[in-house]
Amino acid sequence: MYQARRARATGDLQRAESLIGEVDVFALRMADGSGTKIEKLIALAISKSANKRLADLLASSARPQDARRVALRLDEIERSVKGMRPRGDPGGRSGGEQAFRREAMLLQGFGILAVLAGLAAFCCWRCGLGGCEMRKHAGGERCAGWRTMLQRRCSLPSVRF
Repeated sequence: MYQARRARATGDLQRAESLIGEVDVFALRMADGSGTKIEKLIALAISKSANKRLADLLASSARPQDARRVALRLDEIERSVKGMRPRGDPGGRSGGEQAFRREAMLLQGFGILAVLAGLAAFCCWRCGLGGCEMRKHAGGERCAGWRTMLQRRCSLPSVRF
């Protein structure tokens, strides 16, 4: 493309057109021979850039028929790029990206729930609800944790079994 710009600057429009055409042919071969979507998109971007420059060159050299042909080629490239987008996703986000975001939100939600559960467990332990088995009752003997908790929290009378 650099050489084509230099050729155009020197007035050699034939050479500039030839060089831009070579870049376009290379990009088309790259798009046809590529196996992955990203390679095809890169090749189409190169081809689009080359065709834009070619359209500018042809428009400035008073060849409107060829400029229209290149404009149609640009539209075809744009349709190819749009056709590679997943259906129902006009923003260009793929289904994989949306699934990743959904899973990330679920992970964050469960992380917050785990922290809250940990805080609740700590508060229960700190307030005496969890360590009742190790404490002695008012009479000096050990009692079941649930019984001690009920006696302390609910003011129930002490019952011996």
